[in-house]
Amino acid sequence: MPPAERSSLTTGDVAVSTAQPPRTLTPPPRSRAHTAPPILTQTPMVGTRLISRSGSHRSMTRACATPLDVKALGFSSTGLGVWEWQLGRDRVLYSSAARLLLGLPAEEVAVSLDTWLDRIHPADQGSIWAAIDSCRASRSGFRVEHRILVDEAVTWVRATGLCVEDELGFSDRIVGTLENVDDAKQNELRVRELQSRDPASGVANRAAFVESLAILRSRPQVAGGFDAVVSVGIADPDHLTAALGEAGANEVFLHVLRRLSGWLDGPEIMDARVTSASLGRIGPAEAAVHLESVGSGEELAQFANALVESLSSTYSVDGHAVDVSVDVGLATALDAVDPSELVDNARSALAQARADRCNHLSFFSLAKRAAALDDARLTADLRAAVRAGELYLEYQPIVDLSTSALVGVEALMRWTHPMGGPQSPGKFIPLAERSSDLAVELGEWTVEEVVRQLAAWKEIGLPDGFAVNANLSGLHIARSDLPDQVSDLLHAHDVDGARLKLEITESALTSHPDAAIRVLDALRAQGIGICIDDFGTGFSSLSQLARFPIDVLKIDRTFVLELDDDDGNHAIARSIMALASSMDLSVVAEGIETLSAMHRLVDMGCDKGQGYLFARPRPAAKITDCLREGMTSFSVMGEATQPPVESGSLSSATDTEPPPEELVAKAAISSVPTKRRSGFRRVEPGSRD
Repeated sequence: MPPAERSSLTTGDVAVSTAQPPRTLTPPPRSRAHTAPPILTQTPMVGTRLISRSGSHRSMTRACATPLDVKALGFSSTGLGVWEWQLGRDRVLYSSAARLLLGLPAEEVAVSLDTWLDRIHPADQGSIWAAIDSCRASRSGFRVEHRILVDEAVTWVRATGLCVEDELGFSDRIVGTLENVDDAKQNELRVRELQSRDPASGVANRAAFVESLAILRSRPQVAGGFDAVVSVGIADPDHLTAALGEAGANEVFLHVLRRLSGWLDGPEIMDARVTSASLGRIGPAEAAVHLESVGSGEELAQFANALVESLSSTYSVDGHAVDVSVDVGLATALDAVDPSELVDNARSALAQARADRCNHLSFFSLAKRAAALDDARLTADLRAAVRAGELYLEYQPIVDLSTSALVGVEALMRWTHPMGGPQSPGKFIPLAERSSDLAVELGEWTVEEVVRQLAAWKEIGLPDGFAVNANLSGLHIARSDLPDQVSDLLHAHDVDGARLKLEITESALTSHPDAAIRVLDALRAQGIGICIDDFGTGFSSLSQLARFPIDVLKIDRTFVLELDDDDGNHAIARSIMALASSMDLSVVAEGIETLSAMHRLVDMGCDKGQGYLFARPRPAAKITDCLREGMTSFSVMGEATQPPVESGSLSSATDTEPPPEELVAKAAISSVPTKRRSGFRRVEPGSRD
């Protein structure tokens, strides 16, 4: 206790004059070394409740204004220690049970106030004084759990106190009890520890991470430094879950989390020039790292780059080698008002990094948050649109390039928002793919609508070899129940499987090859054709491609559009033709818009094509009219000019430019390795985890 306050209480054997109001005690300053607050419950003790019932506060407190007597207070059989602090004197009286608990000599009934204070844990003294001040000011009771130190041993006790008045109504003393609650408290702390940890990994969960973040942020910051949170996640968690199941995907992330924990404890963290770092798991496939006193945005970017390079690797899980890429979102305390918002900002930045297929890093910005909110609203509206019947299909004719004969159509998804009007497929389809269940739901809807339409066209009469192409996401292809679902639809509508072709992207195959092969084999057994969409944009090799049961390669429109001007694209297209010929595959060129491009493709040996040169996507009724009128070929419509980008695939990317990054983010992202998609293969003997 400060000397000034102690002198006001020490007057020899003479009590402080009761003519003066009681003085509120100021808590002593707390050491910065002790920041963890005690568990404090400032609720009135039982005596206070009795006072309120009797309606006579003064009579009750005066009834307690007798010398300390354990038996008189009725605590002889409860094991509670009793204490009395005489406010006018620098002394506290203790019963025998209280002296035993505090480690005081048996004969020392009264001790100085400092003797009592020395036994209270330094981190808890501030809360004790706050409770006492509140008790004296309100003339009520308190109940506090705190730690005491006896011979360097720490024991949890529960202290209760009641302010007692003298005959003139002034606070005369505080009487109360002490109870040893160490066993119960230790059990409670163990339960809290378990509740604050992720059971699978043992690191802090989100609630504990945010709580520790609040405590750490209360410390003084290094001059010029700032706190930051780095959110770390698997780049493509939905695809990983679709291929390995939830248990398998969780096991992969635990491997990543263990490597991250070891990396933070290793020498590499020193190279990043970060003061300290703490780790928590904040989602099924997300972790967070709190960095203290980061010197600059460049240092933060260097840390994130090193982290990505360390964690993006191959992990061995249940006999499979899983190639994993990680993304990171970066947020600083400068853009957040509290720890929870700081974590949310980092997660928002991580979501942006996952959406960007070129970069692993994303810095949080308010503009990005606004865009993320817009995306979230549009995704929610898209879910509702499926049930409200707002989605529909248009069909783009596919023709034989030699004869212009109609050989099929591709179904392209369209959506007219009730408030926003027509929505770009290049916008809403990538949003759907970020949510595995929504991507699968859209795929199921598409296939069902296509089969229904085939059944209707069957009644009119379909040309020989005519088929409808439906697009599916990689998430859908990895589902083992897909062949049975499609088979049930075909039988229900009496449609031949040869009339249906399913388009999937090259990246979907290479991400989950084993699962895709099993599903594709089952689909082809029903006569369904398999097309590789956007071929040439992925990274599959000839040996990989030969493993898959496929029928058609579709040349991506980006190569076709520039055939006239780019010799590189011309060489790529010719290579694809040669590859298809060697594998006895058919080829369809997308995005044909000029006569010269069509002639070049025919010269290369391309079988079929589609594009604005022949026909734009059109409603089902228009295709119905063509079939009813016996129109089985399409003449060239002339060279199209600047048509909008068509995107019917559930795996297509947009041509939208990303929002500009901050300068530091640009510098950081430019040095990040090229993003890999997560996939898996069988582990060979001696392979590295």
